[in-house]
Amino acid sequence: MKLEIPDGYAVTSITFGQPSDSCSHREQKLTLSLDDAGAGAFLIIGASRWSLDDDCVSKDLAKISAIGKQMCASYDEVFHPPVKTPQ
Repeated sequence: MKLEIPDGYAVTSITFGQPSDSCSHREQKLTLSLDDAGAGAFLIIGASRWSLDDDCVSKDLAKISAIGKQMCASYDEVFHPPVKTPQ
């Protein structure tokens, strides 16, 4: 999954939902959000419960990681652009 982020914009939070599983009666939500202490964005992963089937854990985590990297890159591009030095 690749996010379509328009130039000049940054995604700072995204929430995914999935139906309840056999151990829970409530919808499950996973939130990816960004924070910035001044040196650029870092990813925060939040969930009260998020289950992954054992046959697709690595695939799902790779997708979550790729989305997080894309979020951080778009944020840094908008809020921490490279400094251009005069030549």
